[in-house]
Amino acid sequence: QLPVDLPDRVGQLAQGLNAAAQQINSLSLTLSAVEEEMARPDPTAEAALGIALANLTRAIDEGQSFVAELNAIATLAPQDPAVASLSSVAPNGVKSFATLKSQFVDLVDPLLVAERQAGRETFWERFVGNVMSVVTVRRVGDVEGDGTEAIVARIETRLQAEDLAGALIEARQLDGAPGELAAPWIADVDARVTVATLTRDLSARVLAVIASKGE
Repeated sequence: QLPVDLPDRVGQLAQGLNAAAQQINSLSLTLSAVEEEMARPDPTAEAALGIALANLTRAIDEGQSFVAELNAIATLAPQDPAVASLSSVAPNGVKSFATLKSQFVDLVDPLLVAERQAGRETFWERFVGNVMSVVTVRRVGDVEGDGTEAIVARIETRLQAEDLAGALIEARQLDGAPGELAAPWIADVDARVTVATLTRDLSARVLAVIASKGE
């Protein structure tokens, strides 16, 4: 025989289950909110990383050591491959664009003299080569040709347009005595172009990560 108060017991049990279900739903909503908050990027960390990237770019542009700036980025983005690649260059930095441009201006005449003296063995022949370098009106602009004069003109054009990578491509075409003379400058330009590329790619990756977390 069923208890006479069975309907009341069932009603109380149903009320208890309903209350428990509401509590579970409330806990689920709270947990979702916490997870969403944890997944949201830390604005302080984002700001610090942005400042570190700006400082790194400034130090590189000014031709300074950038050990401190790179260490700041390494703390915030330790897994980025550019950090390891830049670490060997950071203590000495790379030459600024202004310095490299100025150095090439001083290099132009020696390059032309080196080409005109190539193969000249006697004092008189070398003297004639020097005179030719002084009195010859050389071409400027985007000159065609594979001679030193044409290459030098194209390098000057690329530098005027602040296209250091383009200037490097042209400079690598110098050979013989001019190529040997320009080798140290080419190495400095290569180092700066490499560092600039690594830094640009690093910034792009960091900004992409920040953007993805903000979605």
